[in-house]
Amino acid sequence: MSKYIPLAEYLASQTSDFTQFTFPQIEELLGFNLPNSARLHSAWWANSRTNDSHTWAHLWINSGWEVDSLDINTERVTFRRFEIFEINSDAAIEGYDRDRKILVKHRNSELAKQRKERDNYSCAACGFYLNIEGKWVIEVHHLNPLSITGEVVTSIDDLVCLCPTCHRIAHTKNPPFNVAEINQLLPKKNSGNRS
Repeated sequence: MSKYIPLAEYLASQTSDFTQFTFPQIEELLGFNLPNSARLHSAWWANSRTNDSHTWAHLWINSGWEVDSLDINTERVTFRRFEIFEINSDAAIEGYDRDRKILVKHRNSELAKQRKERDNYSCAACGFYLNIEGKWVIEVHHLNPLSITGEVVTSIDDLVCLCPTCHRIAHTKNPPFNVAEINQLLPKKNSGNRS
């Protein structure tokens, strides 16, 4: 049994979508001091979703929470609630479709075109690129969903290119997975030779 379970249980019991702690508050909740690496390295607080040794992160993620922001200097961490959807769920499809419609109908389609050109028509998460009869198979994704930010103006830096698969994966979580998280979720290519 992990000694970090009390943190995960506390997060799971919260009704708000955000909660902030100081490191001493977390230590009081846990009943022991955080390791030095938690005070020195932001990587300790990474939202690890792979089968690695960051078991404490797996616990808060399994509770439906992730680290939203971290300030090691002031020893403060903010957690944000998220939801995970199946790839073909209505919620995932709705988020994916909303992204496309906003750029095509409600936002500047020229901005999406510029983003595609800047990203060389390739997926920022997996590197996929494909041109079929002069048409690129690539989509543009909002890094910070407009439904969350409430902003009405989109800049080119608010966007990123994703292939259709990675774009759909992004929207299996609310708020969406970021590019690094998508990349972490993708199966790793076998580096061996085919026989």
